[in-house]
Amino acid sequence: MTAVGRQGAAFLAIVLVAVACTADTEEPTDGAPPTETAEPEEASEPEEAVDREPTGPEEPLGSEEVQTSEETGPQETGPQETESEEATPPPEQRRGADLPTSRTEVTGTVWEGQVVAVGGLDADGNAVADVDLYDPATDTWTAGPDLPTARHHTAVETLGDRLVVVGGYSDAWAPQPEVWSLGPGEARWREEPSLATPRGALAVASTGSRLVAIGGVGPGGEVLTSIEVLESDADAWQPGPQLDTPREHLDATAVGERVYAISGRAGGFDTNHASVEVLRDGQWRTTAPVQHPRGGIGADTVDGRPCVAGGEEPAGTIATIECLVDGAWAVVGELEVARHGLVVVHVDGALHVIGGGPAPGLTVSDVHEIVPIDPSRG
Repeated sequence: MTAVGRQGAAFLAIVLVAVACTADTEEPTDGAPPTETAEPEEASEPEEAVDREPTGPEEPLGSEEVQTSEETGPQETGPQETESEEATPPPEQRRGADLPTSRTEVTGTVWEGQVVAVGGLDADGNAVADVDLYDPATDTWTAGPDLPTARHHTAVETLGDRLVVVGGYSDAWAPQPEVWSLGPGEARWREEPSLATPRGALAVASTGSRLVAIGGVGPGGEVLTSIEVLESDADAWQPGPQLDTPREHLDATAVGERVYAISGRAGGFDTNHASVEVLRDGQWRTTAPVQHPRGGIGADTVDGRPCVAGGEEPAGTIATIECLVDGAWAVVGELEVARHGLVVVHVDGALHVIGGGPAPGLTVSDVHEIVPIDPSRG
């Protein structure tokens, strides 16, 4: 071998030794064959992951995210609690049998285990004398005895075992003083003591032993603050303490001996009240206002709490349902079809919301929604 050959062989040996050393160094890294070029890239990925985990600036970011989560925690916890409660889901909002005739400015109550819908206006703006009774057990309506005279914007309540219809407007939109009652099994209405002041768009609440007729529109279009009280078996209505605020298109409901006069308005749609007054110990007191000022409403008592639904305003009809919970009104439900001039009554943990106008003014419907209500969730 020549000197040049010996030098070339020596150089080749040095290169082979270097390659062997490189392979020996790389193999312990991840056990991959030394000939794969992806090896250095794969080795670098764990290093990047390791670098990210202990990086100081990211830990404060993580703690900020945890803090944000803690701040919104009560909102996130709510759905989790709801999911656990959904093991026994609450009743769903549903439709009941339609009101037999579409109408608005219809009023009603619960009597002898049935929902009663009384009077109102038809699609042509005519007062009707219809009285319909709904049986929640069978989801069916039957016709009751017609009113002696067609009426709309009345007030309907019970006194003892009798169904009582108070005031309202005639077909000519004149406020009326007449009061009629119907007993179980009776086919004809009986005249009762008339109101001292004719009233339309009034409210009446029953404490069980007395009726309280509140506000409304009197002769000459005056919006009234006066109230009248009819004790059981009395032969005349007696004046009661005056409201602080004139109200019509309001509604009222009793919680024991307390009577709540809820919202209403002073005239047009743009005069809706949010204020609520409660009659207690012979005196009206202002209590918490509803969240949404409203007139043309319905109200009833659910589990010892006054609740209100529906109404109208210049922007349209109102869908929300509110109940007075722990000293403040809370939204506890929403109608699928917002309406005014409607029946709102409580039966077995649900509000039955029936008839009424789906748009402000003279519009009618036969819609019957059954909305489960739990005021304690408000």
